[in-house]
Amino acid sequence: EYPELKKIIEEYRERERQMWIKHIENIAKIGPTNVALVDLFTGEINTTRLHNARLVIDEKLLEDVRDKIKFVEEGRFSEKEGEPTLKIIGKVETANVILDPNQYYPYLVKNIADELNITQYEAQALIWKHELKGNKKYHIKIQSGKSIIHKYSKHTIDFLKKELEKLSEDTLQDFLKNLRKEYYNSSIKTKRRKRHNR
Repeated sequence: EYPELKKIIEEYRERERQMWIKHIENIAKIGPTNVALVDLFTGEINTTRLHNARLVIDEKLLEDVRDKIKFVEEGRFSEKEGEPTLKIIGKVETANVILDPNQYYPYLVKNIADELNITQYEAQALIWKHELKGNKKYHIKIQSGKSIIHKYSKHTIDFLKKELEKLSEDTLQDFLKNLRKEYYNSSIKTKRRKRHNR
């Protein structure tokens, strides 16, 4: 009902406001030059202290960090070889973090198709080809009654745009034509397999 939904939204906003206050208080204590921001989707750590340095958390560790990390008991930077890396030592605890799907995953397949100037079917085929469904960096499923809505992050558009930019104007249409066939054939095989398993 509307009153309950309104209460849930207000509680969420209040939690978000309290989180901002805590972040700002921590920044004030630590000092803006000593703060680094971690992008939990890409694993990149942004800091103003190390100019022209790109810090990245290992992808396997990031999977755990993205959903579970609450705090790091001990951290150590190592610059012995190559780019600076962050070694995390300590216990990883579960944190109950609620992500707003409309903020982090604002795009439907139609939006992706419009952004890339291709058809919705071609957008679906590209998502299938690169196995983006099920990868939290790119995609989530939302249950809406009996229906499931597939939503995508900005990373999906950025990634697919880069993939298409690798192709020349001459080869793009041939690539999309072959991709449509490949996706169609895969869909037929999947349907037959489902029928056979019944």
